Amino acid sequence: MIVRSPHAHAHVTSLEAGDLPLVPMLPPDGVVRYAGQPVAAVAPPDRASARAAAARVTVDSEVLPAALDVRQAGPSNGWWHGPST
Repeated sequence: MIVRSPHAHAHVTSLEAGDLPLVPMLPPDGVVRYAGQPVAAVAPPDRASARAAAARVTVDSEVLPAALDVRQAGPSNGWWHGPST
């Protein structure tokens, strides 16, 4: 079961799944850049308990400012992660 970020921009500080196997799915910097980005996968003991297993995952994060439209995300505002033109 995949656990996704509810935040558009956040730094994930910790992931905890109790006794369940947990596979982090974060980039090396630990920053999620869109709501719904996968942050972890858990392996429940059976298919029937998959949703309950995902609900047991605790994701602690520091919410960061998010660019919510194209004007905010432009290179002049410091949000651009692509090549300079």
